[in-house]
Amino acid sequence: MFSDHDETNPSAKKATQTLNFVRRYSCCPMSIREQCYKTLVRPQLEYASAVWDNPVKRNITKIEAVQHSAARFTCRDYKRTWSVTALLQKLQWDSLQLRRASSRALMLYRVRYGLVPIPASVHLQPVAAHIRGSKTRYRQLQCRTNTYSQTFPSTICLWNTLPVDVCQLPLDSFKAQLNTIQLM
Repeated sequence: MFSDHDETNPSAKKATQTLNFVRRYSCCPMSIREQCYKTLVRPQLEYASAVWDNPVKRNITKIEAVQHSAARFTCRDYKRTWSVTALLQKLQWDSLQLRRASSRALMLYRVRYGLVPIPASVHLQPVAAHIRGSKTRYRQLQCRTNTYSQTFPSTICLWNTLPVDVCQLPLDSFKAQLNTIQLM
C-alpha cells in the first residue's frame, strides 16, 4: 500500500488514508473502484486547487503518486513492470496537474465575468487596447517572490494563452473547450 508519512503535504496524506480505506473493498467491480476514487479521494486532492496549486515539484509528485496508486488499485494491477501512464490512459484520467490548470483557468473565467465575489477590476489589469484580442487579455502581475509568481500570476499567463474566441464563450461551452485545449 502507498503510504505518506511526510507532514508537508496534508492533502496527499489524507487522500492516501481515504484510498487505503477504500482498498478494503477491493472485491467490487472496476467501475465501483473508479467511482470510489473519483468521489472520495480525488476531491481531497483537488479541493481549492485553483487557489493553492503548488509549484513545488515534490508536492506535485506526492499528489500525483496518490492518483497513480489509485489507478493501480482501480485496475488491480500492482505489477511494477506495468506503466502507470498506460493505466491512466486506459482509465482516461487526466493528470491532476492538468486538472488543476483547468480549474485555475475556470476560476479566472468566473472572476472575469463576475460569477464569484472577487472584484476583477482589482486583480485583473487589461493589456493595452492596440493589442489583438486585448478585451480578453490581462497584464502579467509583477511579483517580488518566485512563490507568488507561480500562483495567481501564472493563472493570468495561462489565461493569455487561451484562444480569444474561447475566452468569450458562455460558461458551459468554455468548460467543454478547456477539455480540448492543450493547457500544458
